[in-house]
Amino acid sequence: MKYPTKANKQQPQLDELARQKASETSGSVSASIELEMLGNPISRAILGGECPSGDRSGALATAAQEWYGWQLWASENGILVNGNAETLAHHAGAKLGIDSDRVERILKTINPGECKPAALYRGGEDSCWKKIYRLDKRGYEANCPAHIRDALAFEWKLQNGGGSRGFGGNGGGGDGGSGNNGGSQQPDDPDLVGNNTVESHV
Repeated sequence: MKYPTKANKQQPQLDELARQKASETSGSVSASIELEMLGNPISRAILGGECPSGDRSGALATAAQEWYGWQLWASENGILVNGNAETLAHHAGAKLGIDSDRVERILKTINPGECKPAALYRGGEDSCWKKIYRLDKRGYEANCPAHIRDALAFEWKLQNGGGSRGFGGNGGGGDGGSGNNGGSQQPDDPDLVGNNTVESHV
């Protein structure tokens, strides 16, 4: 979904960092991912005006930390994102009944450079790259480190009953053959695996 863009001084630098990283690893730039889609289910619920905790300011801060975290992680790993944390925070604030000035005050309490996405807390870099695979396979193939691609390819092969797969190990990406279940299996959604609740320290 497109939101009216809020000025973000950090975003041009992050976009350029992502482009440079992508160029270094693949010589090409993948399609961008909507930032809101990278966010965990809690952040998407807050973006829609829900407040699971009952604390509107706390909920907005939690969601903003998630968006800042993905912005930073994506830029460091050559993944382009569309949108920025400030724009999403103001949209969420309006949905929650928080005025723009108060949203700005909440954002000033957050250090974007220290934020990490919940997926990173839950399952490390592997979990983040699983999400990139779901949303941008080209970006995954171009930028995911070889040792992580190999580890995930092995994991998905086991999940698929030991069938032959090609999820982007050193030989490249794409669905390979079928396992015992007779079909390809998508990687686990890092937002849905393990705990059903999102860590408060997103």
